[in-house]
Amino acid sequence: MKIFICGFTGAGKTSLLKDLKRTLSQKFHYIDLDEYITKKYLHLSIADFIDEQGFEAFRKLETKALLDLDLKTNIIVSLGGGALSDQTVALLKGWKGLFLNTPFEICYKRIQNDPTRPITKSSKEQLLELYNKRLGYYSKFEAVENAQQGLQVIEKWDETST
Repeated sequence: MKIFICGFTGAGKTSLLKDLKRTLSQKFHYIDLDEYITKKYLHLSIADFIDEQGFEAFRKLETKALLDLDLKTNIIVSLGGGALSDQTVALLKGWKGLFLNTPFEICYKRIQNDPTRPITKSSKEQLLELYNKRLGYYSKFEAVENAQQGLQVIEKWDETST
């Protein structure tokens, strides 16, 4: 089974991934896509790479990384907040998707003063507009609000796939 976690920047996707790893243990490979990209392709931080090369170049790396990871089985991948696009949704066909449905205000409080997140150079209004735009992609997948709900959904998927 291949599963991805999506949601806005600051939604808690990495934390959800860690919670699932503690609960599900050895059943899956657990990969944070941003961490994977940093280790495999970059020799600097994502923020520095985006400052130097731009978001478009980073999105190409995300796509390349997803192609790498598509070869694995029994995997849960935490995507970056902006990783979903028409291209990546098509790429992830056959994967199960969890949407970590965290309200904008909570995401904003978590990211507003974080210099490691290039997206925070945008105004709150611009971020809210982006959040609402990305909901169109996120909402196509199974919405959960915490690790317990995520675990229940994964167990349900596991039962129906066997």
